Amino acid sequence: MRYKIEPENDKLVASVWYGPYCFEKSEVAEQSEFELSENGRTAMIEWLTEKGKTMGQ
Repeated sequence: MRYKIEPENDKLVASVWYGPYCFEKSEVAEQSEFELSENGRTAMIEWLTEKGKTMGQ
């Protein structure tokens, strides 16, 4: 699993894709937005952790 996190319009945008290639050469599997705050960062980490767990199944 690969991921990219970037701030956008006062939010954190997290994108997840699978495979060996970079973001620009891959198809994004899922994307989610989070608050640009400590709570948002925590929620984003939990979301990414869950995506990592489901990847192995």
